[in-house]
Amino acid sequence: MGQPLLAQRRGLHLLCNGILFALGYPLTNYLAQQADVQANVMLPIEPLLPFIPWMIVPYASLPLLLIASFFIRQQPTELLTLSHRMMLCTLLACLIFAAMPLHFPLPRPESNQPLLASGYRLLGIVDQPYNQLPSLHVAYCVMLWRTLPRQFWLTLWLSVVAASTLLTWQHLLADVAGGAVLALLVCWLLPKRLNSRQRVAFYYLIAAALALLWLTSTTTVWLAGYLALSLTLIARAYLLHDTDFLAKQTGHHPISRWLLYWPYLIGYRLCWLWVRHHYRQPWQSKTATLLVGRRLSSAEASTLPADCSVIDLSPELSEPSTLCQRYWHFPLLDLCAPTVSQLRPILARLQIEQQAGRTVYLHCAMGLSRSQFVAQRYLKKLQ
Repeated sequence: MGQPLLAQRRGLHLLCNGILFALGYPLTNYLAQQADVQANVMLPIEPLLPFIPWMIVPYASLPLLLIASFFIRQQPTELLTLSHRMMLCTLLACLIFAAMPLHFPLPRPESNQPLLASGYRLLGIVDQPYNQLPSLHVAYCVMLWRTLPRQFWLTLWLSVVAASTLLTWQHLLADVAGGAVLALLVCWLLPKRLNSRQRVAFYYLIAAALALLWLTSTTTVWLAGYLALSLTLIARAYLLHDTDFLAKQTGHHPISRWLLYWPYLIGYRLCWLWVRHHYRQPWQSKTATLLVGRRLSSAEASTLPADCSVIDLSPELSEPSTLCQRYWHFPLLDLCAPTVSQLRPILARLQIEQQAGRTVYLHCAMGLSRSQFVAQRYLKKLQ
């Protein structure tokens, strides 16, 4: 992969992680503050731990280390692993903060050094004494240690940062232990490499957790649960490679699937409208009798050749009724490559229709990936 493209990916992963943190962490802090949470998990020995003012320096260095970690990783797969683990650490911690808000019970001593005192005042503004268990600082440190090359300087600095959570009187011992457990769990859940289906499922699960976090705190619980359930079921379909989870038959979805998946279906419909507006040409002619493109509107469908056979690869969008005469539906999940067993009946049907002298319209939702991939495989097979 070229350096410009790798730099773009680094920037995109940094942006996604920054947005996810900004959507989750301040919200849970604010909710705990509004509820005036006083619960804590302090042990009797913890007031005896020393307060070391200068430890705010390594404590505050973690954001810079997190940013630098994206530039330490050189391979795209390594960058994905780092980004995914960081996302999951952030979101799982925020869900725990929302479900079990805690408060740091000890008043922090004042520092005699003006610069350090200013640092602690800034810390008090941006990070209230909530969001305690698990310590997200410790979770990030352990996650980085498990993900990045284990050089001595990195191990040493991560250890100092983890210790600073106690010595700045920002966290308790249970918070530190919880952060370590969270990071180890995340690294176990997300192995070094995810395939395309697992990656898509991961992003849907992140969206489900974010919907649950935000909507539970701002609106009715049933709506949050509904959206989270719908997104989780989509993630499940990708994990299980369930291409028929929308139960599309004769070009249309049953009402039960609309009730369960309407945010997903409407989202695809809006994307299709955007693609239709920006890419006016609905199809490409791969051969004289093979047209490849996106889902057509009723008006566009009327311009196809008479007695045209339609092969539909999209489970997400309903089909115009005018195209359901000579119609075959072979659902393929978006954003991931089909298996050989899925390709075989599609290529066989293409060959039957072509040998019968019929024009075939092969399409997916947007006409950008699935239909193009299948057409390339078919043409390569002919050659």
